[in-house]
Parts: sequence; C-alpha cells; structure tokens
Amino acid sequence: MRTLLTLGLAVLGFQFGCGVDDANTEVQPDMASQEAPLLICLSEYLIQYYSDATLTTLVGTERCFCGRTPVRTGQRSPYFIESDGGECPGIAPEARTNEPVTTLEIPPPAATMNCEWMDETERIECTGSASGGVTPYTYQWQRAHNLDVDPAPGNWPWRNGTTTFSEPCKFGLYPGGRYYYKYIRFRVLDANTYVSNYGEQSFRCWTPNP
Repeated sequence: MRTLLTLGLAVLGFQFGCGVDDANTEVQPDMASQEAPLLICLSEYLIQYYSDATLTTLVGTERCFCGRTPVRTGQRSPYFIESDGGECPGIAPEARTNEPVTTLEIPPPAATMNCEWMDETERIECTGSASGGVTPYTYQWQRAHNLDVDPAPGNWPWRNGTTTFSEPCKFGLYPGGRYYYKYIRFRVLDANTYVSNYGEQSFRCWTPNP
C-alpha cells in the first residue's frame, strides 16, 4: 500500500524600511516565496506503467524510497504493475526537510514532421524532428495506402530510418489506372524506449491498373 505524507514548507522573507533600526524590523512572511507541499514516502513501492493491457511496452515508472519524494519517469498509464516494499519503520519525515530532494520528471519524446509532394520528381519528400525524452532518438517511418485491404504488401510496419524520408507518388491526369491515398507516418523512440506521438500526412497518388 502506498503511503505519502504532505509537508508544507513556508519560507519567511524580511522587509527592511529605510532608516529603521534592524533590531526593530518586523519579520513578515513572503507569500510569493512559499513552496508547494512536498510528498514524502512513508512506504516503498515501484509502479511500472505500460502502453496497453499486454504489459509489454514500458512507458513510465514511479518509485518511492523511505523519507524521500516519489521519483517518476515517462508517463502514467491505466495499465501498470505495482510492487509493494512495505511500510518504512521509524521514519521522521520532518527531520529530512533540509536534505536536497529532486523529483525527476522526464516527459516522453514529441515528434513533428512535414512532407511535400515535389512536382519535378513526382516524389513525396519528408523531414522529421523530435524533442523531449532522452537522446539519442531512433527515428521510425511507416508507409501505408488504401489500395487493398490492410495489411497489403505496400503497407509497412514501423521501420527505422533517419530524419528524412522519400517516397514516389505519381499524380496527374492519366487514362485508366487508379487513384489512391498514400499515408506517411513518423515517430521516434528515445533512449529509454519511450514512444512518441506520431505525425501523419496523406497524398493522393496514381497507379496503373494491375
């Protein structure tokens, strides 16, 4: 069972008036410098968050050590496994308020992409970028279309690549053939294997009849 204690830390400020004796200066609380309450662990536990009910892809963790604040990485999820280490004996959290405490918040990476259809080459040219998370990133691209029932031979799983991607897309007024939509998607994995959001752009292309 997870047990946390909330501690409020108020910092006092001092106001000195010009020409006033310091010994008679009244101490006033500085409301602007008050800190948010701290959550102190009174039990130890580890929670591992997963992307879905299969519990295979880890997306975040939360760990509590006796007398410290919870340390969380990645993101929370409704799919998780919790390991309970039990209550902390003899903990006096108020005695630990002067110790340096750091709460680590590492958000998952965020991916952005941009694609353009080039008339001269009849190709789709894409670039992708990422921020957040922990570098280095693994860049992944996916290509799909609506020509056939998914999955068709032309529909890829996610494939590792670079920050650029190029794909042919013939388009124009042609006799016969078929027009269809081609979908280009981009995402990244960071060094902790956390998966970003994915971007998607679609383009109308033409292909001859089989």
